[in-house]
Amino acid sequence: MKIKNIIIASIVFFSSLFLYACNSSTEEVKIYNTTDLHSHFTKQMKNEIKKIDRKNSILIDAGDTVDIQTVDDSQWSSGEKSLGYLDNIVGGNVVEKIKKPMEGLSPISKELVNAKYDAAVLGNHEFYLPPDALKDLIYNYKKNGLNILSANTFFNKEYINSSKDERISEPYVIKEVPNKSNAIKIAVVGVTTNTINEEEAFKDGKEKFSDDVYIQNNPNYKGKFYMTDMVDESIKVVKEVKEKENPDMIILVAHSGEKPKIPRHSGNRIQELAKKVPYVDLIIAGHTHEFIDQHEYTGPNGKKVVVTQSGRHSKGLGESIAKFKFKDNKWKLESIKSKNIKFKTDKNDSEDADFDTSKEENRKKVGFNTVSEEKFRKLVKDNKNVVLKFNILSDKKISFPKDSRVILEQEYFAEKENEYIYYLTTRDLDLAKKYTQLYSKK
Repeated sequence: MKIKNIIIASIVFFSSLFLYACNSSTEEVKIYNTTDLHSHFTKQMKNEIKKIDRKNSILIDAGDTVDIQTVDDSQWSSGEKSLGYLDNIVGGNVVEKIKKPMEGLSPISKELVNAKYDAAVLGNHEFYLPPDALKDLIYNYKKNGLNILSANTFFNKEYINSSKDERISEPYVIKEVPNKSNAIKIAVVGVTTNTINEEEAFKDGKEKFSDDVYIQNNPNYKGKFYMTDMVDESIKVVKEVKEKENPDMIILVAHSGEKPKIPRHSGNRIQELAKKVPYVDLIIAGHTHEFIDQHEYTGPNGKKVVVTQSGRHSKGLGESIAKFKFKDNKWKLESIKSKNIKFKTDKNDSEDADFDTSKEENRKKVGFNTVSEEKFRKLVKDNKNVVLKFNILSDKKISFPKDSRVILEQEYFAEKENEYIYYLTTRDLDLAKKYTQLYSKK
């Protein structure tokens, strides 16, 4: 009888130890982030992401992913391959039409899908795409298993043939990170700056603002997409997440910078988000291309809010280590430590300035080899998909004659220069020269 009691007592004792150990265990979750890639995804970035243990981590992008700052993404956007540059024609770009523009996922979007990002937020640069192209891109992200987030962006019901306006995506995603005991539940909420087209605050010495910076007032997007205020929507969605999901940690990913640049129309509202949105533990920022290892604010519920940001153009990967302790049958967030893993500049990776093809040294880097007139004429003769794209700069509005040999692609008035810019396409070099002589401002 004594032996039986000893065995039972031992079982109870060791069970208690086991339960205590489980109830006081600690775990780490690593949150990795990129932002403002602008179509750059270098070998350094790929190699660093391959090192990540994806079982106990989250990988997020904070927006401005799609752009035309690399040759591959430029070709995806235009559907054209650049063959060279004609010096004696303004903007004389010789191209071969290779496919339908903006079809499927862009090359940088494929990189995010292949790297198995858990979520990506829309930035303001995604809205530089035509509305239909952006709608297709969002669809293709979802089709390929990548959660695209922008809780404050909506489709107008007429645009999507619906009975009501709808968000372009789910407002948040839940990621459960497995461990030895209960999984750690993390909510990721994404929002986008609602000032898409930033403008100079001053003109002719006077402060100037225009509501055209809002996406719903943009002529291309009006009646198709609109955005609510990112701070108000964040408060609403985070409260919903807290009530419905009761996660162990809430991450707010905002394509927005830390500090305002101009008083009224500023896309930089991270400080406001940190101080006004309840329950948030970590804010991942973007938009301003800055590196922020760790800035701390006090949220409305008195808790510490950590802000981090990982630069631009695939030059760094943000890493936040969140430590949790399992207590009273629930995970409690104990601390967050954030830093940036910075990379050296890859000399083979093109930058924004490289696309200024007026500079000779930039042309080869982005595929703009010099093309002679003789070579162009031969290219046109041999390939029906080769065309010359050129520009007319004029100080007055032009009505071009009807001529099937020249296509007017776009007309643009540059207010700063007080000039009209016309983008034209032709296969007839002599006609391009004639148009340039007749219509360009002297």
